[in-house]
Amino acid sequence: STMVTPIAVLLVGSNSFPLVILGILLLGLLPTPVWIMLLPFMQEESALLFPDPNMKRCVNDVTAGIYNSFMTLGQVVGYGIGPLMGSHGFARTTQVVALLIFLQSILFYFGTEGYRPRRKRGRG
Repeated sequence: STMVTPIAVLLVGSNSFPLVILGILLLGLLPTPVWIMLLPFMQEESALLFPDPNMKRCVNDVTAGIYNSFMTLGQVVGYGIGPLMGSHGFARTTQVVALLIFLQSILFYFGTEGYRPRRKRGRG
């Protein structure tokens, strides 16, 4: 869904008011499944790195803390980018933020080696 985000950004940058509204709606809907699935993915990968059952709760807590910290950091940065980009207009600001989200998804995909088959958790 994040790969389709640039299409929504193009709609936001159009001169047609209905297309701008459609683009804004899509920007709100398209990335949502990624954010919902990201925390469980991070917890599964962390469990593979630290398979000790006694550390499971601690690993989950640290992973959730990192996830929530960076989501909050994103909200803080967003409030900082808005005033800095205000002179460029709403459409340009939306395009810049969407480009950052798109780049983040590409880095995440290749950084976590998403193109390779997932490892299976061993029993033991």
